[in-house]
Amino acid sequence: MIELHTRVVFWRPPKSLDATALADGERLVELRHDAIERISRNYRQQGMRGDVARIARRFELGARFFAIEGDDGGLVAWTWVLVGVPRYLDEFGWLFELEEDQAWGRDAFVIPSRRGSRLLLALADAAAVMEARPLQLFSDVDPANTASMRAHLALGLRPLAKIRALAIGDRLVIRQRPSSALPRIEQVRPHRRLLWRSDRELGWHRANIA
Repeated sequence: MIELHTRVVFWRPPKSLDATALADGERLVELRHDAIERISRNYRQQGMRGDVARIARRFELGARFFAIEGDDGGLVAWTWVLVGVPRYLDEFGWLFELEEDQAWGRDAFVIPSRRGSRLLLALADAAAVMEARPLQLFSDVDPANTASMRAHLALGLRPLAKIRALAIGDRLVIRQRPSSALPRIEQVRPHRRLLWRSDRELGWHRANIA
């Protein structure tokens, strides 16, 4: 299997603690490990896999799940956020070590009927202030997803770097060297353009895919 991966990494500096207002009846909630089935069900309702094991692994690796709940109790938007814990970009074999004042959002989603209603901005603001103090906010986007690219720019995030990698099977990754603008990268041999994973590294890689 040969796959070409391209991502744009976005960044937003810390901003004020003012949160974006939600509509009447909506509220921001954080769902935890005991809500895995509910999260999975909402994924499936939107035509996504909702893999329970993968959702559980995200919690185990320190990710947090924030959502906006509608007045009927259903979820209308959600995102995963990592705060001060590593973000593994598995397509590149890079483990970003985030500082305590850094957050990384991923897989933000708004149900089709509520798109264009500033819910992504509300989620981004929640991610940026979840520790009751302003946080730097990072995210990564496939540039082919033009709607997501536009949304990130509208949220006040700016592109830091465009990165590419060619993955051949599980073991071989041919990638560019990381930009100095990116957060600190600790794994796996990040400055090697050609990465051939050992058995140990392959096991670590698979255990950290989430």
